[in-house]
Amino acid sequence: MEKKQKGEKRRRGDRRDAYLIRELDSMHKFMPFLLPNRTDIMDILVKLPRWLLKLVTGIINKLDNRGKLPKSMTESDPYCSSVFVSNLGSIKMHASYHHLTNYGNNSLFAIIDEKHLHPFFDENGNCEMREALRLGLTVDERIADGTYFAKSVRLMKKLLENPELLEQPINTPVEF
Repeated sequence: MEKKQKGEKRRRGDRRDAYLIRELDSMHKFMPFLLPNRTDIMDILVKLPRWLLKLVTGIINKLDNRGKLPKSMTESDPYCSSVFVSNLGSIKMHASYHHLTNYGNNSLFAIIDEKHLHPFFDENGNCEMREALRLGLTVDERIADGTYFAKSVRLMKKLLENPELLEQPINTPVEF
């Protein structure tokens, strides 16, 4: 929004516009496929009455809570997936932890860091600097217990350190 000059009166719709921007931001966070470009759709949505906007977002949330969202809304929605992977390293950001949401059924966020030099030690204690990536994982504890996730992370670490294990037949057990 533009900054008001001293003495200039506020427009009547300023408060409504601010509310709409907050609503759009929250809707875009949960449904980016519905609102691909906030600036284009603002012209339409700014004209909607507040009660109608609340009604639409309320209906979408109720449908999601009951698992009744149409496939057209969920098939391209990253919050309705098994794993949400974000490569923050591609935009020079560090891996952090992403919050889980109450929208969709995604229960695992994997955030990839940018490449950096990291010390690696061999069996003799010798240090070698090599490129490495940090991986931040956020897991929803409501779907399984910590023991299961700890084993899963250990297995993933083993597979990342030894990618040749992925070339074995699928039914070959991996010791970790």
